[in-house]
Amino acid sequence: MLPSERACIYLRELAKPDGRATLARVLPPETVDRIAAIAPTMVATAGPLRRALRRAARVPSRLGQFLDSKGVPDRAP
Repeated sequence: MLPSERACIYLRELAKPDGRATLARVLPPETVDRIAAIAPTMVATAGPLRRALRRAARVPSRLGQFLDSKGVPDRAP
């Protein structure tokens, strides 16, 4: 990750409380599983990415707020 790049929205959402559930509302389960599987490896090896995701974890999910405002239901497991 270059200093001027933003972290991937899906990784930022995954870092938040209930991030996996939020992603499950908009992405296929296989995609959520792949993102969740690779995230720990990426965070462990990338200092700037780790810092960006730690910052993201402290901020409420805008995607979740948007989905709630539009009445998008949670997907059944």
